[in-house]
Amino acid sequence: GHVLKELEGGEWRLLQNRFTPYSFHQMIIPRSCWSVQELRTLGGVERIETALSCIEEEVDKHVVKKLFVTVHIGAIAGQNVGHLHYHIVEYMPDDITPSSAPEEMRRFFHENPNLVLLGMGMFVVGIAGLRAGQCFIVPKREKSGFLLPASLIYDVIDLYNRKFKSTQGLPPDFSIALQFQDSEFQYGVYTPVLNHWGAAEHMALYETGCPLTLPWPHELTAEYLKS
Repeated sequence: GHVLKELEGGEWRLLQNRFTPYSFHQMIIPRSCWSVQELRTLGGVERIETALSCIEEEVDKHVVKKLFVTVHIGAIAGQNVGHLHYHIVEYMPDDITPSSAPEEMRRFFHENPNLVLLGMGMFVVGIAGLRAGQCFIVPKREKSGFLLPASLIYDVIDLYNRKFKSTQGLPPDFSIALQFQDSEFQYGVYTPVLNHWGAAEHMALYETGCPLTLPWPHELTAEYLKS
């Protein structure tokens, strides 16, 4: 991609992604490559905080857009290049209507407190979604601002890294997606790859009346993570 500017004294860079189908697609990357361990934790709390600061600066410049910020760790989570990079993308340029997901998730976790994993200040983290282990970071109220704590993101990653290991002893590949609108954080999704989707799950998305299958219920994931 084309370097737009240096960030954080040259330690991070803002790039324009030239190889994208989207009308707006920027990337924020650290100057140097990180070790595998650093990648698996997004560099720790301080580096997550730095990345969020860089992201906030760019999101604030594009208030009229509905922006998605994503990061992928591990090949089966979509990381094609083994170098940390955050994407800032406008996926739906013709759709700037407010998302209904935050309010739906707030109501869902209020009705299902057994699925709540963590709470920190204005935010709640709970298990939900279409994939095994998937969890949502949701503001407890509307108009939360940008104040998403780096420590909360780190705590979620660290929890899964400690509780889930492959037969080779590796933590799960994962992705994180955050949605912003009018410079407001709407909600986030942490998706660990605990069960790689097969043909049955993909067909279930399209076949009328065919339930989307999970290898185990969300209640079991929540119980295990809180144990």
